[in-house]
Amino acid sequence: MPTELQTYASYTANTSVGGATYVDDWIDVAERGFGAAWQLRPQRARTRGDLMSFLSFSNQPLFTREEIARKVHAVSISRGLDELATVITLMTIATEVGANGQWWCPWNQKDPSSKNYPHDSESDDGRSVGYFQQQNGSAGETVGGSDNWWGSMQSRMTIDHAADTFLSRLANEYGSARDNAGLAGEFAQRVQGSAFPDRYAQHWDEAWDVLRRALPGQPTPTPGGNGGFTGDPVWLEDVLREALGDRLVVEPGWNERGTGGTMGDIWGVMIHHTGNINETVDHIRDGVQQPSGFLPGPLAQCLITSDGKCHLIAVGPCNHAGIGSYPGLGTNNGNRRLIGFECCWPTPRPDLPLGYDPQEQWSTTQIIAMRDATAAVLKKLGYGSARVIGHKEYAGAAQGKWDPGNLSMDWFRTEVQKDLDGFVFPGEQPVQHPDPGPVPVNPPILQPPPNERSDRQLLEDIWDQLRGPGGNGWSQLGGKTVVDYLVEIGEFATYLHRQLDELRAMQSVSGPNGQSGAPAKKAAAKKVAAKKVAAKKTPAKKTATTVAKRTVAKRTAGTRAVAQKTGANKTGAKKTAAKRAVTKKSGAKMTAKKT
Repeated sequence: MPTELQTYASYTANTSVGGATYVDDWIDVAERGFGAAWQLRPQRARTRGDLMSFLSFSNQPLFTREEIARKVHAVSISRGLDELATVITLMTIATEVGANGQWWCPWNQKDPSSKNYPHDSESDDGRSVGYFQQQNGSAGETVGGSDNWWGSMQSRMTIDHAADTFLSRLANEYGSARDNAGLAGEFAQRVQGSAFPDRYAQHWDEAWDVLRRALPGQPTPTPGGNGGFTGDPVWLEDVLREALGDRLVVEPGWNERGTGGTMGDIWGVMIHHTGNINETVDHIRDGVQQPSGFLPGPLAQCLITSDGKCHLIAVGPCNHAGIGSYPGLGTNNGNRRLIGFECCWPTPRPDLPLGYDPQEQWSTTQIIAMRDATAAVLKKLGYGSARVIGHKEYAGAAQGKWDPGNLSMDWFRTEVQKDLDGFVFPGEQPVQHPDPGPVPVNPPILQPPPNERSDRQLLEDIWDQLRGPGGNGWSQLGGKTVVDYLVEIGEFATYLHRQLDELRAMQSVSGPNGQSGAPAKKAAAKKVAAKKVAAKKTPAKKTATTVAKRTVAKRTAGTRAVAQKTGANKTGAKKTAAKRAVTKKSGAKMTAKKT
């Protein structure tokens, strides 16, 4: 048996089995996992998807498998697709041209212009060429009409172009194969049309391994343009809650739901109608049966019902856009670049020829919710209203879509732009922004003045200030140190406080004129007694001299009593003398009056 792959064509033997002629080709099927070193293949049935029939190899391939993976993944990202799309593409390449642990790019003499392009091997499998073994209906650099299945020779022999052609034909719902190698192989088979459809799935693990080796430490390539966000919009709940309030209904598990893979760079929002005003969250979440077959869910990120409620259902890619194109958006990548809003409309009308009224008006509350939700997403992305489109604007030509029906997207974009510009719609309250008040200003931080003295010099200066020159005290302080003088001041202050406390205590005992409280009360009582004496003047019929003597005697006795209680107080003595003088004058006046 041969030991070099370069000599495939030299080691063949004809074998007849059941009347059919087979060719025994030595190929490295063990590397592919088929468990056998020899394969019997019908010589008459070498078709796309079968094990490659190589005639020769170069010493090394044009690119390593990891380099091919990076190129293919860059194409996937440019189309708004994800790693799963890349893996399905790599599964196809590994099946079609994988050998000896490498992926090859063969030319084919049956389509001779293929030799004019970079290649690393030769095959004789029909007219198949390049990494995907793509062959047109006839040979030639370019072919026209129905024979042009895969494009020009340059497109088929160049990895980037060939991968783009393959991905353009990959079904939109490929995301459902996220964890299913068999289903991923079926999506590859839909593009390739192989006679051996089960072989793509056998390279699932190989494709993932190569891609993981190709991407670590390298940022995921991003497409050109001005996309405002790449990846799943995990912020949808927060953004919609702020705009809709209690009109938002968050369905359980929304942040883990999608058809598979992740969103690309999000271009904007797409508006749909459901075709039935009674559409349910279950259908949008799980999928629906269509005339062409079952379409798995989720079918949109949100369902907006006629009562103005917005149900948040999914975060990842959804089967809502399908094939189509729009300027700046690209072709056939709406599922991964557009957030889809399915809106319940119209009402079923079995009595009408179409089963519904195409002129049915949309619910006002529903339109407002659609406007508010769209504006909130576009504001988050940093885009204007030009980034919201209708399904009919994207898929009208490709799919014949007309949704959303009876709704002018130009008018709707105008309403969305008003919202983005802060327009206050009828019935809305303008947003009140509380006055933040004056902005506090922090005081300036003053830098200490420069000081070139050393720490020792500073400490000596402090010592002199505290202890005096030479530590002998300050002459200004009577030879005391600063601390000693402060102690003396403190002691004197304490003495003054005691003196003040004593004076306050004496004032609290004495009256306002320095007298105690008790004598003042008794003096007031004597005044009342004097009035009683005056009242007895008329009936007494006594001489003026007698009356005067008694009056003087009483007043003298009262004065003496006050003097005795006051003690040797000079002020009391003076008061007593003054009272005696008053008493004498009063007696004299009374005597003169009686006379």
